[in-house]
Amino acid sequence: MVKPSFTLQASSPGSDRSTIAESITINNPSAVSQTYHFYQYSDFDLAGVAGNQSVLFTASGGSYKAVQTGLAGGSLVDTVTALSSGANVQPEVQAGLYDGTQFGLMNGNPAPTLNNTLSAGLGDVVYAYEWDVTIAPTTGALTISEIQTVPEPSSVALISAGLFTVAWLARRRRERGFQA
Repeated sequence: MVKPSFTLQASSPGSDRSTIAESITINNPSAVSQTYHFYQYSDFDLAGVAGNQSVLFTASGGSYKAVQTGLAGGSLVDTVTALSSGANVQPEVQAGLYDGTQFGLMNGNPAPTLNNTLSAGLGDVVYAYEWDVTIAPTTGALTISEIQTVPEPSSVALISAGLFTVAWLARRRRERGFQA
Protein backbone atom coordinates (compact mmCIF):
# COMPACT_ATOMS: atom_id res chain seq x y z
CA MET A 1 0.00 0.00 0.00
CA VAL A 2 1.40 3.41 -0.99
CA LYS A 3 0.23 6.60 0.72
CA PRO A 4 1.46 9.96 -0.65
CA SER A 5 1.02 13.31 1.10
CA PHE A 6 1.87 16.79 -0.29
CA THR A 7 2.09 20.25 1.30
CA LEU A 8 2.81 23.52 -0.54
CA GLN A 9 4.21 26.44 1.48
CA ALA A 10 4.91 29.97 0.35
CA SER A 11 8.06 31.61 1.63
CA SER A 12 8.27 35.16 2.91
CA PRO A 13 7.13 37.87 0.47
CA GLY A 14 9.88 38.90 -1.93
CA SER A 15 11.93 35.73 -1.46
CA ASP A 16 10.87 34.32 -4.87
CA ARG A 17 10.87 30.82 -3.32
CA SER A 18 8.26 28.21 -2.41
CA THR A 19 8.55 24.89 -0.64
CA ILE A 20 6.76 21.67 -1.48
CA ALA A 21 6.94 18.85 1.04
CA GLU A 22 6.17 15.30 -0.04
CA SER A 23 5.92 12.21 2.11
CA ILE A 24 5.44 8.74 0.64
CA THR A 25 4.82 5.78 2.91
CA ILE A 26 5.01 2.25 1.49
CA ASN A 27 3.51 -0.43 3.76
CA ASN A 28 3.91 -4.18 3.40
CA PRO A 29 0.43 -5.65 4.02
CA SER A 30 1.52 -9.21 3.14
CA ALA A 31 2.37 -12.02 5.54
CA VAL A 32 6.01 -12.25 4.36
CA SER A 33 8.92 -9.83 4.02
CA GLN A 34 8.96 -8.04 0.66
CA THR A 35 11.77 -6.22 -1.15
CA TYR A 36 10.67 -2.91 -2.62
CA HIS A 37 12.49 -0.86 -5.25
CA PHE A 38 11.56 2.82 -5.25
CA TYR A 39 12.99 5.02 -8.01
CA GLN A 40 12.64 8.78 -8.41
CA TYR A 41 13.86 10.65 -11.48
CA SER A 42 13.97 14.47 -11.62
CA ASP A 43 14.30 16.68 -14.70
CA PHE A 44 13.75 20.34 -13.84
CA ASP A 45 14.40 23.17 -16.27
CA LEU A 46 15.05 26.22 -14.07
CA ALA A 47 13.52 29.40 -15.47
CA GLY A 48 12.22 27.33 -18.40
CA VAL A 49 15.75 26.82 -19.72
CA ALA A 50 16.94 23.28 -20.49
CA GLY A 51 20.65 23.95 -20.23
CA ASN A 52 23.46 25.90 -18.57
CA GLN A 53 22.69 24.21 -15.26
CA SER A 54 24.57 22.01 -12.82
CA VAL A 55 23.54 19.63 -10.03
CA LEU A 56 25.45 18.48 -6.93
CA PHE A 57 24.50 15.80 -4.35
CA THR A 58 25.68 15.99 -0.74
CA ALA A 59 24.94 13.61 2.14
CA SER A 60 24.34 14.89 5.65
CA GLY A 61 23.04 13.15 8.77
CA GLY A 62 20.90 10.51 7.08
CA SER A 63 19.59 12.69 4.27
CA TYR A 64 20.69 13.51 0.75
CA LYS A 65 20.52 16.98 -0.75
CA ALA A 66 20.56 17.75 -4.47
CA VAL A 67 21.16 21.37 -5.42
CA GLN A 68 20.45 22.31 -9.04
CA THR A 69 21.78 25.70 -10.08
CA GLY A 70 21.30 27.71 -13.26
CA LEU A 71 23.66 30.33 -14.66
CA ALA A 72 20.87 32.91 -14.33
CA GLY A 73 21.16 32.49 -10.55
CA GLY A 74 18.08 30.35 -9.91
CA SER A 75 18.43 27.23 -7.82
CA LEU A 76 16.35 24.28 -6.65
CA VAL A 77 17.16 22.50 -3.39
CA ASP A 78 15.84 18.94 -2.97
CA THR A 79 16.36 17.25 0.42
CA VAL A 80 15.34 13.59 0.83
CA THR A 81 15.28 11.38 3.94
CA ALA A 82 14.13 7.74 4.00
CA LEU A 83 13.29 5.68 7.07
CA SER A 84 12.46 1.99 7.33
CA SER A 85 11.61 0.55 10.76
CA GLY A 86 12.95 3.77 12.29
CA ALA A 87 16.40 3.47 10.67
CA ASN A 88 17.83 5.71 7.94
CA VAL A 89 17.97 4.09 4.51
CA GLN A 90 20.59 5.54 2.16
CA PRO A 91 19.65 5.68 -1.51
CA GLU A 92 21.76 5.11 -4.56
CA VAL A 93 21.97 8.43 -6.43
CA GLN A 94 23.02 9.62 -9.85
CA ALA A 95 23.47 13.00 -11.49
CA GLY A 96 23.97 13.40 -15.23
CA LEU A 97 23.04 15.17 -18.42
CA TYR A 98 19.69 14.46 -20.09
CA ASP A 99 19.98 11.74 -22.77
CA GLY A 100 16.40 10.44 -22.96
CA THR A 101 17.08 7.15 -21.13
CA GLN A 102 16.28 8.25 -17.56
CA PHE A 103 19.43 6.42 -16.41
CA GLY A 104 18.27 3.15 -17.99
CA LEU A 105 14.66 3.24 -16.81
CA MET A 106 13.39 3.58 -20.39
CA ASN A 107 15.02 0.37 -21.64
CA GLY A 108 12.07 -1.85 -20.68
CA ASN A 109 13.89 -3.48 -17.77
CA PRO A 110 13.25 -2.94 -14.06
CA ALA A 111 14.74 0.20 -12.56
CA PRO A 112 18.54 0.22 -12.82
CA THR A 113 21.05 0.48 -10.02
CA LEU A 114 22.32 4.03 -10.00
CA ASN A 115 26.08 4.66 -10.09
CA ASN A 116 26.42 7.30 -7.31
CA THR A 117 27.72 10.04 -9.62
CA LEU A 118 27.38 13.08 -7.34
CA SER A 119 27.56 15.98 -9.82
CA ALA A 120 26.86 16.98 -13.40
CA GLY A 121 26.80 20.09 -15.55
CA LEU A 122 26.89 22.44 -17.39
CA GLY A 123 23.95 21.41 -19.50
CA ASP A 124 20.44 19.97 -19.24
CA VAL A 125 20.98 18.20 -15.91
CA VAL A 126 18.89 15.40 -14.41
CA TYR A 127 19.22 13.37 -11.22
CA ALA A 128 17.68 10.32 -9.56
CA TYR A 129 17.35 8.49 -6.26
CA GLU A 130 16.78 4.74 -5.80
CA TRP A 131 15.99 2.80 -2.64
CA ASP A 132 16.05 -1.01 -2.37
CA VAL A 133 14.48 -1.98 0.96
CA THR A 134 13.20 -5.21 2.45
CA ILE A 135 10.11 -4.41 4.51
CA ALA A 136 8.89 -6.69 7.30
CA PRO A 137 5.41 -8.21 6.98
CA THR A 138 2.25 -6.50 8.25
CA THR A 139 3.79 -3.67 10.28
CA GLY A 140 6.87 -2.77 8.19
CA ALA A 141 7.02 0.46 6.20
CA LEU A 142 9.33 2.66 4.17
CA THR A 143 8.72 6.41 4.49
CA ILE A 144 10.43 8.77 2.07
CA SER A 145 10.22 12.45 2.97
CA GLU A 146 11.23 15.08 0.43
CA ILE A 147 11.36 18.86 0.69
CA GLN A 148 11.93 20.91 -2.47
CA THR A 149 12.57 24.61 -2.29
CA VAL A 150 11.90 25.96 -5.76
CA PRO A 151 12.07 29.38 -7.43
CA GLU A 152 8.73 31.05 -8.07
CA PRO A 153 8.07 32.96 -11.26
CA SER A 154 8.93 36.57 -10.59
CA SER A 155 6.09 38.99 -9.94
CA VAL A 156 7.24 41.08 -12.91
CA ALA A 157 6.95 38.07 -15.23
CA LEU A 158 3.47 37.24 -13.93
CA ILE A 159 2.27 40.84 -14.26
CA SER A 160 3.77 41.10 -17.75
CA ALA A 161 2.02 37.90 -18.83
CA GLY A 162 -1.26 39.19 -17.41
CA LEU A 163 -0.94 42.56 -19.16
CA PHE A 164 -0.06 40.85 -22.45
CA THR A 165 -3.16 38.67 -22.16
CA VAL A 166 -5.42 41.65 -21.39
CA ALA A 167 -3.98 43.59 -24.35
CA TRP A 168 -4.41 40.60 -26.68
CA LEU A 169 -8.04 40.10 -25.59
CA ALA A 170 -8.80 43.82 -26.03
CA ARG A 171 -7.31 43.76 -29.53
CA ARG A 172 -9.34 40.67 -30.46
CA ARG A 173 -12.50 42.35 -29.18
CA ARG A 174 -11.74 45.52 -31.24
CA GLU A 175 -11.07 43.45 -34.38
CA ARG A 176 -14.38 41.61 -33.96
CA GLY A 177 -16.18 44.94 -33.46
CA PHE A 178 -14.88 46.31 -36.78
CA GLN A 179 -15.99 43.17 -38.63
CA ALA A 180 -19.60 43.32 -37.33
